[in-house]
Amino acid sequence: MKIYSCLYDLLPGAIQLLRESNHEIVIRDQSLQRPTEDELCEIVTEYEGIIIGVKEKMTSKVFTARNEKLKYIGTLSIGTDHISIEFKNAPELKILNCGKSNVPSVAEFTFGLMLQLIKRFPEQHNFTLGEIDNKPESFDLYGKYLGVVGAGNIAKEVIKIGQTFGMSVLCWTFNPEKYKDLEATGV
Repeated sequence: MKIYSCLYDLLPGAIQLLRESNHEIVIRDQSLQRPTEDELCEIVTEYEGIIIGVKEKMTSKVFTARNEKLKYIGTLSIGTDHISIEFKNAPELKILNCGKSNVPSVAEFTFGLMLQLIKRFPEQHNFTLGEIDNKPESFDLYGKYLGVVGAGNIAKEVIKIGQTFGMSVLCWTFNPEKYKDLEATGV
């Protein structure tokens, strides 16, 4: 299978795995910008598979340009909202995403921002250096309420970290009946 990667920074192990599986992979030159819609229209006529990121918009125009060769779209993201519904509804195409790839990273970043806000790290640092006179007030996360909208993979990881900090967690979701496992943990 002939595959085009719009991303030049694929891990060497991933490239090796593809090549060992008898796939020919063409990797976009790193000196080039990410492909435009018109370039994507050309790529989908030449390759059986394409690896994209969220910056590549697989639009209706790109769908119309494709030919029967294109069988796979791999996106290095959890979401697929940058891929048009036409691609998703085409029975001959498989869309592969990265499932839970960045769940821990996003949850940790969320808590990093929360800690920065509640502990006022920049102001505390400036006070320690003597650059400001009044010690900033900071608070603890322990015992506070954490509100989470949604109950997907990232939300569940945020909930887990919040509980580790001793927070009480409230969660809202469209389908609470699907998430009885969260209720069992006190959410």
